[in-house]
Amino acid sequence: MFEANIVLKGNAKPKFRKSYSIPFAMHDEVRSEIERLVSVNVLKPINASEWLRYRHRSQHSNADALSRLPVGDDNDFDLNECAMHDVHEINTISTSAVPLSAAVIAEHIEKDETLKIVKRIIIEGWPLRLNDSQQWLKPFFDRRFQLPYQDGVILLQTDYTRVVIPKDLQQNILKMLHDGHWGSTRMKQISRRYVWFPRIENAIENLCRSCTICLSSASQLKREFSSSPEATKPWERVHLDFAGPFCGSMWIILVDAFSKFPYVVKTKATTTDATVSTLKKIFVIEGLPQILVTDNGPQLTSSEFTNFCKLNHIELLKIAAFHPSSNGLAERFVRTFKESFTKNFRKTKNDEAALLKYLVTFRATPNPTTDKSPAGLLRGRQPRILFSALLPKEQHSSNRHAKFRLCQPVYARNSAGKERWLRGEIKEICGRLMYVIATSRYSIRRHQNQIRNATDENSPSNFRKQNEEGDWEVEVRASNSKSVEEPTTTPSKLSEVARGTVQTTDSPTPSNHVGEQQAQTTLRRSERNKNPVDRLRYSTL
Repeated sequence: MFEANIVLKGNAKPKFRKSYSIPFAMHDEVRSEIERLVSVNVLKPINASEWLRYRHRSQHSNADALSRLPVGDDNDFDLNECAMHDVHEINTISTSAVPLSAAVIAEHIEKDETLKIVKRIIIEGWPLRLNDSQQWLKPFFDRRFQLPYQDGVILLQTDYTRVVIPKDLQQNILKMLHDGHWGSTRMKQISRRYVWFPRIENAIENLCRSCTICLSSASQLKREFSSSPEATKPWERVHLDFAGPFCGSMWIILVDAFSKFPYVVKTKATTTDATVSTLKKIFVIEGLPQILVTDNGPQLTSSEFTNFCKLNHIELLKIAAFHPSSNGLAERFVRTFKESFTKNFRKTKNDEAALLKYLVTFRATPNPTTDKSPAGLLRGRQPRILFSALLPKEQHSSNRHAKFRLCQPVYARNSAGKERWLRGEIKEICGRLMYVIATSRYSIRRHQNQIRNATDENSPSNFRKQNEEGDWEVEVRASNSKSVEEPTTTPSKLSEVARGTVQTTDSPTPSNHVGEQQAQTTLRRSERNKNPVDRLRYSTL
């Protein structure tokens, strides 16, 4: 039981309605219903309405005929009266629209020329085959073993017993099937239980397609998806979209269709100027794409953005309105970005660190579709990440052609004092050109152009001469020592050295190490077989 308290405004005025008369035959029924409502405390009997107030006779006015007339039109009352008439008309129409019965169908079968012939053939028996002139009977001939005749009605025995409808009543049956404006599927289901005539399912589909009420209130059509043309090279087609507001900011997302390489930029506004500025910074790094796919946002449909694309010879493709799947690559990446960014942000509590972590891992992770990382497809190389340090380093024989050897006495260029050259010895070889030299004071790092051999007493001039003539790489072979000095070669002997007819030996070099012997050097020769030169010959005709 529910209790309701109605509070009226102080300036409320009562509005009286005309009472409806109750038929005499319903008096007892209405009285019993009122007593029942009073017993369950739904209604409460009163002697007088609280709206009635005592008024002195001096305040009464004489009633005349005009005071009893309505003041104006009562629209609410008129609408209620019209609704009652409409309900009565609907009930009358519904009652008159269902006149079909077995007797009516039998009567129309006698008037239908086709069903009269089918009826006679059913009674007399079907032929073994139809003639060319009887092909119009094929729908009935194919079901001849399922067509009994009973009480003037032709039936079709399938999973359910169905009535064969004459041609004159087919439209009435279709309207009955479409009562309630159901779709073709429900109409076919109910027809398969009760009625049949040739090509009934085609007639049902045509009725549904021609119903204006069904077409105006139809739901979304079945979606047909087709993938976008595949990009043939990196940065050929890029997709642009916005994410947010997300984590208190807006995010501009640009994805390459070929490599799936993303750019995510945090921005405070998504205006045209901010979007163009962000795209310029990205295009400076990657270059101008050929095609740019966007949605129909106001900042992307503005004249400024359109002119920006035209000036940079970028084809701007705008998807259909309210059809985000056309820009599915960017839309799907927005979802991926939000999911991953939320996880990283919970750990770092820093949006910039979360963004960098996401971009580093996503760009270096192989894509399941291409089995290659986005950075590898776009840049042509796999980026170095922390996992790259797990692999052993490749050993490079950079010391093989070093100009100076370990523990060799040398002079190094000095730039910190009055002495221009400091004497020392090679302590460490750093690649092919760099050396660490231990002097009497400290260790210094010098390029080979800043070092000269200590065995040559004519230091500066000879050193410049060696640098001008160039360095010749030779292969050192020592008998008892680990390394030897490299011989010097003069320009006068270049031709003899190139032909391999001259052998040079190093002169004895003073050394602080005991046991170091003089080493003999030989020119490095190629061991591959040389084929004779195949010169161009002209054949005589």
